[in-house]
Amino acid sequence: MSSEHQQYSLENQSAAIQRYAESHSFEVIRSHILRCRQERPRSGEQVGNRQLLIGTNCITTITSGCGTVFEITPSGTVTSLYSFCSKVTWGLCADGSNPTAALTQGADGNFYGTTLYGGANAADNNCFCGGYGTVFKLSPAGQLTTLYQFCNVINSSGVCLDGALPFGGLLQASNGKLYGTTYSGGAHGKGTVFEITLTGKLTLLHSFCAGSNCMDGAYPYAGLVQATNGNLYGVTRYGGYNQWGTVFEISVAGKLTTLHQFSSGTEGITPYSALIQAKDGNLYGTAPEGGAYIKTGNSSGTVFKITPQGKLTALYSFCSQTNCTDGAYPFAGLVQGTSGDLYGVTYSGGAAGDGTVFRLSGK
Repeated sequence: MSSEHQQYSLENQSAAIQRYAESHSFEVIRSHILRCRQERPRSGEQVGNRQLLIGTNCITTITSGCGTVFEITPSGTVTSLYSFCSKVTWGLCADGSNPTAALTQGADGNFYGTTLYGGANAADNNCFCGGYGTVFKLSPAGQLTTLYQFCNVINSSGVCLDGALPFGGLLQASNGKLYGTTYSGGAHGKGTVFEITLTGKLTLLHSFCAGSNCMDGAYPYAGLVQATNGNLYGVTRYGGYNQWGTVFEISVAGKLTTLHQFSSGTEGITPYSALIQAKDGNLYGTAPEGGAYIKTGNSSGTVFKITPQGKLTALYSFCSQTNCTDGAYPFAGLVQGTSGDLYGVTYSGGAAGDGTVFRLSGK
């Protein structure tokens, strides 16, 4: 075995992680040593009074390996609740594959989510599991019901009119229905906003790129948030001025208003994650690129605030410090703590260059 291979062996990496955790007062509650496969945990959430974490991951293996839903206790005990691609029809994962978003626990106690691929409608999409994605329901005991398989309706050009590739998760609105987005498909092939009942009846609310140059937005990657006024808010990665993305408002009846088009670059571009509504009533989000230093070639992202009426303010531009010790490329969204401060993570930057956890004062 070469010295380089030894240095980057799984055992040495695990030991290095343990040393790092101890030196930074972290506790490793569970380690996964995976051979001949790649595991990429994506997201999860705490579940009510069960004191458990329910999440999804995406595992690539030689056989099946199209992802799981798992349960984990605060002490680190993991239970796999469901393995996708358990139901194969004509070589396709009819029950879905490759979930990439967090789950939503409905008022009925069940969990609802999306898979990026899978379903009975075949597609390549660089995934052997095939399909354009699904919406599913999972009971706390692990019984899965596929509620919808995307690309049920296509036009003569092969575009999935009902949407395709739901990267983002679902939101249960105050009316009890679920809402989400698809990255692709729709009347113009640039993504959709959809509504789906708990029994699986899907209604298309908006198809992006309805006008020239996609001024209403294109390719929504993230899910939605419902504000206190009852309307839904979200972002698109592209479309708008310079094709740098938009922030939009949409009613549950499907009336879409483009609140902001990212255009200057200094306020951030290509927003990737869902918005949150803070206690002050404003919406907050991140943009993984752009910022105050974009004209100097430093495009490391921002945190921004936008009012429900559409006034956007860039609150912070990353890589403001030497060697980006404050972080760079905030792909994930934010959470507001009980103090009112906002918390998030960056993909890169920091003292070791491998990302940061940050707090942004709300005062």
